[in-house]
Amino acid sequence: MDMDTQRPTPRTAGPAALPDLVRSQPNLVGRASLMLAVASAFTATSFVGLPLSIGLAIAAMVCGSIGRGKVKRGESTEAAPASVGLVLGTVLAVFPSAVLLWLWVSLAGTYS
Repeated sequence: MDMDTQRPTPRTAGPAALPDLVRSQPNLVGRASLMLAVASAFTATSFVGLPLSIGLAIAAMVCGSIGRGKVKRGESTEAAPASVGLVLGTVLAVFPSAVLLWLWVSLAGTYS
């Protein structure tokens, strides 16, 4: 038989054959987490913005964990923005904190 003349097999009747008509709820807290993490990354590029970057990263971690909880409870289906915001928030909270700690320790030794 030629491939052009083959007919597709019909789907079985029942709920499995029907499309999902329920709209998924957007994970706005997860999106906020991602936006806060990106804002934290931009403010971490300047020395003046390092303390602000740590605060934004902590807010991104909190929003990310709330957003992942919404996905686990089934209130939303968008897990990616919350997960990325949580991971970036964690990295961006640790790295600027380490830089500030290193700067503080190195400057304390210089002026003593």
